[in-house]
Amino acid sequence: MTKARDLANLGNKTSLDEINDAYDAGALSNRNILHNSEFRVNQRGVTSLTGITAGVSTFLADRWITYVHGSDWNASIQEVTLPDGTITNSLKTVATANATNGFFHPFQKVEAYGKDYLQGKKVVLSAWVRTNVAGQTMRICDTVNCFFIGNFIPSDGDWHKIYAVYTFPTNMNTSVGGVIQFQPIFTPVNLATNDYCEFALPQMELGSEPTPFEHRSYEDELAKCQRYYWEAVAPSQGTLGRMSYIASSTSGLELLPMYPVPMRATPSVSLTNPTGGWQAYRFSGAGGGHSMQGALGGTNLSSFSGGHMWWDINSGTPFTVGFTGRVAAISSSGAFKFDAEL
Repeated sequence: MTKARDLANLGNKTSLDEINDAYDAGALSNRNILHNSEFRVNQRGVTSLTGITAGVSTFLADRWITYVHGSDWNASIQEVTLPDGTITNSLKTVATANATNGFFHPFQKVEAYGKDYLQGKKVVLSAWVRTNVAGQTMRICDTVNCFFIGNFIPSDGDWHKIYAVYTFPTNMNTSVGGVIQFQPIFTPVNLATNDYCEFALPQMELGSEPTPFEHRSYEDELAKCQRYYWEAVAPSQGTLGRMSYIASSTSGLELLPMYPVPMRATPSVSLTNPTGGWQAYRFSGAGGGHSMQGALGGTNLSSFSGGHMWWDINSGTPFTVGFTGRVAAISSSGAFKFDAEL
């Protein structure tokens, strides 16, 4: 059911026939089920993590979660040149202490999209990988069970392009959230300080043969990621982007976010507050301009429903019901964070 081999020469093929009809001329795009496989989209602004605590899941680049066990680790996104000449980003994690049964466990959660999409289907998982840790392989999980796939990855510290073929069972468990996980490197082993695992250009696609990596534009990849997470940002002393309001009472605002793309589900909302807090300004009538109408407090969002939310105001001049306006950061940048991650 599984196999693994080095694919360093696949990129040198010059025709579809030479790669064994791995794909047809009418289906060259949207092959990679994974998102942000070049680690270029980073809305959270985190390019490195220091002292990752075992057992804690943390986002690095968009859609990619780091999780480790048995030791503290450092992780980073960095630019690399692969053996085929491709310049891209990699995700690298390094152990900062010895550990028994430790493991490096980056992963991405993927929507199973119901029984017809992946149940009983064959997929190919591929990635460039380098590590000095023996006994590493790939793993894929549904919401209940996990399966090791492919042969062990060479531990010589050189880049290897590996792939594994996996057939999802017809009884794949999609009832608990309908989620699967792709884990490009995973095997518990005894680790030494400075042991590392690194991977680049992960791809998961339907079929039994891997195709060349699908490079997508930054704009396309960003839109795919914003389905799960995005931020409305206000620069220092500037207006909060993609957000307006209407006064629903003399002491409350109905905030109206303008989503860049439809989100996967109703998101949770959190704030990064600017120094000094937020200000709400009313759009005035004749003559344009604006007048201050209230000082917004810390995180006193009262509720979120149907794509909009209400914010109770704890100081400032009372609002005029029905007036619209803008929200601005007082003296440093701030952001509203919308999270619909799996």
